[in-house]
Amino acid sequence: MAKLVLHSHPLASFCHKVLIGLYEAEVPFEHRIVDLSDPVSSAPLREAWAVGKIPVLFDGSTAIAETTIILEYVDRQQVLFPADRAQCLQARLWDRFFDSYVQAPMQRI
Repeated sequence: MAKLVLHSHPLASFCHKVLIGLYEAEVPFEHRIVDLSDPVSSAPLREAWAVGKIPVLFDGSTAIAETTIILEYVDRQQVLFPADRAQCLQARLWDRFFDSYVQAPMQRI
C-alpha cells in the first residue's frame, strides 16, 4: 500500500466509521478534511469520485469510495473482519443494518 489519504469531514458519521476502522487496525494514513461547498477543497475528491461524496480513501492513484468498500479494502491489508466466514457474514449484516437503518436516517435529522 502507498501512503493512504482519507478525505472526509468531521460532521459526516460515515466518515467516522472509516476512521474507527483505520485506527482499530493501526493503519497509518493522512486525514484531509474536505469542505464540499468549496470547489478548491473538494476538487481532488470530485476528480476521483464523480459522485462527489465522502469518505474517499486514496491509495496512491487509486481512489476507493464508500464506507464499507473502504473498510473491505483495508481488510485486505490489515485484518478488520473475522476470518471465520459465518462470523464475517454476521459482521457484514450488522454493517449493512446500521448503515441502512441507523446511519442514513440519522443523517437526515
